[in-house]
Amino acid sequence: MGKTKFDYHRVEARKDLLDFIVENGDKKLYEHIGENPSAWIDELDILSAALTGQPLIGAIGLNPAPIGDPGFIELGNDAFLYKGEDFRLKGLWTRRDEGESLRRITGDRYEWTHYRTGSRAVLAINREFSRAPFEQFLPGNFERVAKPFQSEKGQPKRPISTFPARLNGKEITVFAKGSELSMSYFFSHSKPGYRLTDISRISRATSKEEMETTLKLGELGIRVPRVIGYYESATEDFLFVEKVEGRHPDRFLPDEKRTIIEQDAAMLAALCLTGYRKGGFTDFDDKIFDGTNLYLIDVDECRDLYYPARPDFREMLLNPGNTKALSDFRRQQRKIFIGTMRDAIFRYQSSLTPTEEDKILYVQTFYRELGWKQPSQETIREHINFPKDYMTVDSWLAVMSDSD
Repeated sequence: MGKTKFDYHRVEARKDLLDFIVENGDKKLYEHIGENPSAWIDELDILSAALTGQPLIGAIGLNPAPIGDPGFIELGNDAFLYKGEDFRLKGLWTRRDEGESLRRITGDRYEWTHYRTGSRAVLAINREFSRAPFEQFLPGNFERVAKPFQSEKGQPKRPISTFPARLNGKEITVFAKGSELSMSYFFSHSKPGYRLTDISRISRATSKEEMETTLKLGELGIRVPRVIGYYESATEDFLFVEKVEGRHPDRFLPDEKRTIIEQDAAMLAALCLTGYRKGGFTDFDDKIFDGTNLYLIDVDECRDLYYPARPDFREMLLNPGNTKALSDFRRQQRKIFIGTMRDAIFRYQSSLTPTEEDKILYVQTFYRELGWKQPSQETIREHINFPKDYMTVDSWLAVMSDSD
């Protein structure tokens, strides 16, 4: 699969940073900004960095203040809010009286500073669908016809919905996956004196990250849903993927068991080669089988395969003449790959690989996909026999997380 290319459209964001704070932090935000603009600009800077990773930037002289526009509202103490038609000018404005010296130069005695609060968004559409109207993927449009999605696991942690779209003359079902957002708040006694809202921390797993993982896995041969595009603003984002028609793999057992075992083992080997560990890899809810091919439809739990081992890549690559560290890593890497395979077989014992024959097929396929020499019967027995106290890496990580 080749690299996916996108057409990018600059659009108006449905919500900006100020809307986010009104919804989550301060219902009387605009009134309070007017009381103390300087302190609130500092607060907005903190929240912008927490939400987007970017500071709040004030621009002087790039655009004229929209004086006289009905959407330009004075908040107080030389602070103004613009929510008019021109989204380039939306956000907060402050002015400082510089007197006659500035008037003689610019015709205006006030120096205006514009703080953009995320009024712009980017809508990127896969070039395969460049002829389709991109407006159908704006949140305000697709949400009018979308239906909330609920998996067999229950309600997802983030907003996920489905909606119909017409692309290249064909009507398809699109999944819109929003970002996972969580916040923590200060207790009244622990809130720092300089903070104006109670929001202490914002954690945001963006849909763009899932898109990049999906594209990477697809480029390396793992069957994943086709990416249509994504919408990204300061406060919300959505990944759009085409729905894969089919059913969860367990619905095809035992008739298609051999095919599913081979494709599942090949998928796991490909994940290892890309350096990913898929949390809950053996959950059938995260895969779809269309009768011929097995798809990984949920990649948001893909994590660094080498995280528990923490290899020092700099040390092993720094000196070309010293190959010991690299050789040691290759041995460790092989153990990690085999451990990942064994974890899958262990978890599949009551579903996909209940028999010894199933387990052997899984091992042989995994080895073949990695380009390894086929294991001996003795090695296979070591791989598929588990002690009573066997613990998978997922279980170990869960225990470590609970003990923190």
